[in-house]
Amino acid sequence: MYRITETISRLGLNISFAKIATRVDGIVDSFYLLNAEGKKLTDPAQREAVKREILTTIQILSELGPMA
Repeated sequence: MYRITETISRLGLNISFAKIATRVDGIVDSFYLLNAEGKKLTDPAQREAVKREILTTIQILSELGPMA
């Protein structure tokens, strides 16, 4: 989770709320993000860029294994 939140910070975003849940079928982490001005991310292109960066971080972590 550290690497994901580090990615969010590197993108200049703030986590306004985090929801961490362990379910029978896995773990679900949800982050509610705000831009540097404290506003919601409404631009679809920016949202897609954030999604892409976070998914890239997750992919790298999964390739490195549990010790990453």
